[in-house]
Amino acid sequence: MARQNIGNSFLPGAKKSNFNGLTRFVVTCSSFLTLAVGILHIGSKLTNHCKAPNRCFTPFLIWQSSAGVGDVNSNFWRTIFTFNTSVVFDLWTPLFSSLYALHMHLPVIAKTKEWENSSWHFCGFFYLFMALFASFGYSGNLGIISGFCNILGSGMSFVAAYYS
Repeated sequence: MARQNIGNSFLPGAKKSNFNGLTRFVVTCSSFLTLAVGILHIGSKLTNHCKAPNRCFTPFLIWQSSAGVGDVNSNFWRTIFTFNTSVVFDLWTPLFSSLYALHMHLPVIAKTKEWENSSWHFCGFFYLFMALFASFGYSGNLGIISGFCNILGSGMSFVAAYYS
């Protein structure tokens, strides 16, 4: 038996699909804000590593003049691209969590068109996670704004789960 859309309303005169659409819009916007936080956070770590006496392949990679095999790029490159879990989680959490959040909501990427109640619950918990662990502690004021937008999206997701 097919599920019937009876249009339960959250607010008088509002259909549930309107609130779900508004919720999806808010969480998508907060995902883009968290993406900006992640990009700015990584960008703040990318300083010009190449100093005067060295020949540089890029501003971030030193090219040795001699045929040496000295580890001249360890001080910078491996602080950004590493398997050291304390560095990876601290540096890349905002970027990867926002990309996952965008994957959930952009119709071009997302596989499903309609969400079930459990999906909205997951979305609510995930945006709460993003606020606490991927927004507030990063990129200054933008991180704080992004964190509060994620908390708003989290609350709206729980309401959407309850009323859908």
